Amino acid sequence: MTTRIISSAFLMMFLSVPVYTQDVNLELIEAGEKGETENIERLLAAGAEVDAKDEKGVTALMHASAESHTQSVEVLLAAGADVNAKANDGLSALMVVARGNTKIVGALLDAGADVNAEAQHGVTPLMVAVAMGNRTIVRALLDAGADVDARADSGVTALILSERNGFVEIAALLKKAGAIVTEPGRPQDTLLANESSAINTVGEIVVAQFNYSASDGEGHYAKNLPELIEAGLIASELATGMQNGYQFATSVEGETFTVHADPILPGETGARHFFADESGVIRWSMEGPATVFSPGFGESEPGPE
Repeated sequence: MTTRIISSAFLMMFLSVPVYTQDVNLELIEAGEKGETENIERLLAAGAEVDAKDEKGVTALMHASAESHTQSVEVLLAAGADVNAKANDGLSALMVVARGNTKIVGALLDAGADVNAEAQHGVTPLMVAVAMGNRTIVRALLDAGADVDARADSGVTALILSERNGFVEIAALLKKAGAIVTEPGRPQDTLLANESSAINTVGEIVVAQFNYSASDGEGHYAKNLPELIEAGLIASELATGMQNGYQFATSVEGETFTVHADPILPGETGARHFFADESGVIRWSMEGPATVFSPGFGESEPGPE
């Protein structure tokens, strides 16, 4: 009888370990998203797997990179995080941070990030950095060996993107690195499909903000996409803020909220930029980020001032 009791207790302890591990893994991913560095260290010490992924294949390092949590990124890298891990959509940590955080880009490159890793549609970190107009990151990626003539699925290159956006200095930098000057035709159907998807997603985020406010005791709106995801109001696939060629963001300004959707590669993954606020009207612009003054769907003139 004693042997049977001991064996049963041992079996229950053994079976409970994976559940505990899974819990700390999910906590680690969330801590990476929020930039909770001390919590990350605690969870790693408790046995969390540094490269654990959520259902979308996103790791704590990817989340921390996307949210520009530099200290958290450094801690995860020091713990041995796989710098080249990819989410289900092909995004890597370097891909999601190439749009703006120079220090994190440097840390990822120093840790061995694949500078030519491709995401959906053949987009590379260099293309993202060029599309964002970040000359410092463009130079860093080129110095790290980025393929200056890499082409997206439709044939677009970093140089083409720089010239379309009028980034003269970046174009000169790319040409100095040996970029070839050619521009094939673009598949219009893909571009329009991405824009249609972006419009739908903006609408979903607007509805999510209203629902978040309704469920909040004080009527507050969510400060960012992670808060809407955590509340279960939008899909977790928006954890990186990128989807179908667009970059999405929401924020609170005073007593209202705003939603922005901008093509990752303007002119390639989308031609129009979108904006919405608590009015529910989705506005668009062909000349850079849309604002409250941009025309809305069904309007031919700019919105109210």
